[in-house]
Amino acid sequence: YEIRLSLVGSEMCIRDSHYTTVYDLYLIFNEAIKYSKFVDTLSCMKYTGSFTRKTAYGDYSIGCSYTNSNGFLTGSYATPDGIKVYGGKAGYTEVARRSYVMLAESNNGHKYIIITMRAESNSLMYKDLSALLNKIPVDKKSYADNE
Repeated sequence: YEIRLSLVGSEMCIRDSHYTTVYDLYLIFNEAIKYSKFVDTLSCMKYTGSFTRKTAYGDYSIGCSYTNSNGFLTGSYATPDGIKVYGGKAGYTEVARRSYVMLAESNNGHKYIIITMRAESNSLMYKDLSALLNKIPVDKKSYADNE
């Protein structure tokens, strides 16, 4: 499955001749989750940070704050028994619609990258994510029993 989703160059323009596949999203996300800082940030409910920008006129600090809106983490959508959702990254363009890549773990310790594409609405996107989460094999005990 491929869709027109790619951003080309720093100007962030979408071009008809560029495509992103599910496999492309998997490769990028799979590399990112190798870094514990990424996974920690992905799964926290609120992240506050800052960085320093150096310019010819001097340095200045920029602060930022992000609130996690993952419906499984906020409790808006139920997570299946035996599954832990870490969080994910949403994307949207007019052509590609709603896309989501997310990290989940079963209570047997296996991690899964869940990807949906082309959802027409957030509720349909979460319906797709829920269906995929429900396909993950789990042990009979709950995830909380493993922690």
